[in-house]
Amino acid sequence: MTEETEFKTIELLSGAVGNGEVARNIEEALIRHYGSPNNEYRAKVRQLLFNLRDVRNAHLRQGVCSGQITAEQLISMDHVHLANPELQEELHELEHKTLENTITQHASDIVETEHTRKIEFLTAVGRIEAGDQSTHPPPDAHTQMDECK
Repeated sequence: MTEETEFKTIELLSGAVGNGEVARNIEEALIRHYGSPNNEYRAKVRQLLFNLRDVRNAHLRQGVCSGQITAEQLISMDHVHLANPELQEELHELEHKTLENTITQHASDIVETEHTRKIEFLTAVGRIEAGDQSTHPPPDAHTQMDECK
């Protein structure tokens, strides 16, 4: 079954890149990397075939066929680097927007937390100035008092 799988992989890759020797090199690199046609091997073959067959991904095929991208480099590429340029741009934009939203949300959380602490501080100062000898300190004050003992 292993030889059969390897032969089928070479056949499929050859159809995708248009070169049997390049396909054989890719399959050999897959075997070196994964050891045998296991599930990870099969998933990588599907990923490579999808991206090498993409009509908008001529630069990837050309790079592989010209030797500019070696078989080892090809099988080490993640989904972003294998994607066509248009999709890569969309993925980078999505990553940038996600990062931007995360930073904005985190900054908003920081401002909200600082605002809450400022109100608690001003409330405590107001009680002291009013002469309130309350034994109920504001939240988190217990921790601060314990540190002073």
